Amino acid sequence: MANLLRFSVDRVRDHRRLVWVLYLTTLAPALLWAGLMSTHLFSGFADRPMAEDLLGPKAFMTWMEYTASPDTKVGAVLGLLPLFLVASWLLQIYVSAGVTHVLVGAEQSKDGQRLPSTLWAGMHHFGGRFARSGLIFLVAVVLLLVLVGSLGGVGTALADGSEDETWKLRIFVLQVLLGLALFIPLDLAYDLSRISAVAHDGRKMFRGFRKALGTVVRSPRYWLFYLGFALAAVAVMAIYGWVSGLGSASGGVAIFLMFCFQQIVLLVRSRLKLGLWAGEVGMFRESGEPTWCGEGRRPPVAEPLPQLGDSSFVV
Repeated sequence: MANLLRFSVDRVRDHRRLVWVLYLTTLAPALLWAGLMSTHLFSGFADRPMAEDLLGPKAFMTWMEYTASPDTKVGAVLGLLPLFLVASWLLQIYVSAGVTHVLVGAEQSKDGQRLPSTLWAGMHHFGGRFARSGLIFLVAVVLLLVLVGSLGGVGTALADGSEDETWKLRIFVLQVLLGLALFIPLDLAYDLSRISAVAHDGRKMFRGFRKALGTVVRSPRYWLFYLGFALAAVAVMAIYGWVSGLGSASGGVAIFLMFCFQQIVLLVRSRLKLGLWAGEVGMFRESGEPTWCGEGRRPPVAEPLPQLGDSSFVV
């Protein structure tokens, strides 16, 4: 476990610029959407009482009323939201292909490629495969949600027929634990199969996902590593929520400070994400760099990864 964490830290240190790549991948769509909405929001923010309501404790209901008004024309822009979300998802998928291409060691290959060209090569060569893998993962998550939701329905039926008031709470806790126990191996298998595809130029993404899932299920020690990063991300968001709830950001200075704090949160999240992916590269190495997705015609994109040590990970 310590070797895996050390490998992750070293890999992130070697590729610090990737933190900014992930940060901009999150920030750019948000800024673009803000630009599209801004022309329709000026009328609302020009009125100070309305602006305070839009940014205050009653923001949700005020936003609902404001966007539903035909005078604001915000509803027409919101109609583009599904298309915008799909485009943002594809952007993140393609960028993750480039980042993975760098993390598996392509930047150290003999052809001496620089980071931008290596990142773009990964996006170009593996982006489509990562998109297919993303659809597979999406279907798996939907099935997971259906399963967990069905359990909730059963729990509600049992609670209605019982005098014990704690049944609903027990079922909710069980739903959360079951959801985590199923989501963690799914997400790990999703990432590990993509790493295998990059390392060996594999194209069989469904097969890779299935085989990687089998390996993850038999290796629960990797779950703890994933869970550590997940808890760190939750802690960051909890701090952000606590700071956001300290007061209403109705003044210009307060809004600017909150925006700056949001950027810090995004940077920390990007670093955590990169650290998790780097650690998963270490997991892939520990597993023997298997060809879960098959092997392509071109040679592996990277030289052998640095050794993690002769000893196995100890939990």
